[in-house]
Amino acid sequence: MELPRLEQYVYQLATLKQTDSPVISCYLDLSQSEARFSYDLQERAELLEKSLRGQDLIEFHEAMQAIESYLENNLDPHSKGVAFFSRAGQEPLFLALEFQVPVPNWLVTDNVPNIYHLIELKEIYHRFIIVLATDDGQRVVEVNMGRVTESVWTDYPESRQRVGSEWSKTYYQRLYSQEDGPQWSEVLSTLTQLNEAGGYKHLILAGMPVLTQSLQTLLPDSLQALLIDTITVTDHDSISAIVNNTLKTFIEHMQQQSVTTVMQVHQAICQGGLATAGLQKVLYALQRQQVDLLIIDSAHVSKRDRETLVRLATQTGCKIETVHDNALLQAHGGVGCLLRMPLPAAYAN
Repeated sequence: MELPRLEQYVYQLATLKQTDSPVISCYLDLSQSEARFSYDLQERAELLEKSLRGQDLIEFHEAMQAIESYLENNLDPHSKGVAFFSRAGQEPLFLALEFQVPVPNWLVTDNVPNIYHLIELKEIYHRFIIVLATDDGQRVVEVNMGRVTESVWTDYPESRQRVGSEWSKTYYQRLYSQEDGPQWSEVLSTLTQLNEAGGYKHLILAGMPVLTQSLQTLLPDSLQALLIDTITVTDHDSISAIVNNTLKTFIEHMQQQSVTTVMQVHQAICQGGLATAGLQKVLYALQRQQVDLLIIDSAHVSKRDRETLVRLATQTGCKIETVHDNALLQAHGGVGCLLRMPLPAAYAN
């Protein structure tokens, strides 16, 4: 699943009209054995049944049947995670989202969809570009939500044809002066075009060190700013294995970015800037559409409160970041935000 589509679904779920019928939010880790996730699903469903009565129980069974039918008849065997949102009653809903990355096993009923796990997925498994450089050739790979969505093999271009709107004369001469310049020019052109078209913010170089180092020296400033790491791979590594390796690097980078955001919020609060923290103050700011960026520690905010926070944030279009067990954010109540404008004095820090 591509990120723009996931963002669209998250917004639709966050703004879904409430009814009297319960909404089932179900996440399953398909990287486990079928017996394992099926057992977890059944065990949790039986527990929820005990809390429901009358029409709610009838509609719960109907909504669960839709999920079970999809698992039996429509599930892609290559998917590693799936999220269901199912509601029976007068305004039925059924949405199944499959992913190439695992999600935690989770089943809950509420009057609104539970979207926090989608928010975590959207933040961590964003999208990035990999350049694979080995003796076999060069490959530019676009990764969305853990899945390789587009791959472009580069050829040896006629370098002089690149002079013009795409390359400055000086830059062309630098490429041409390198022994492997004609190869790298097409790689760089492809990277630039992908970045301009897709708005990518992260780049990883993978391959033989002598080749990745050579390419790194040729990256223009605009692409250097996107580079987060280089990793060593060989001709024998599969694309799937390479993507998995780069995902680990990418996740670590994103987590570090979130830690940096916590520090930004903390410093702004200490200096009397545009930031606040604590559940009530952040909720106040969200309800008045004054939040620019929300950051939540999943280990120190209750499940219900974090659902409320991310639903309001999604509805108002502010950015969301998550961390886990961050001591500094915990000291501020587990949730903080950067503001678009100051809060009233009664809610100021």
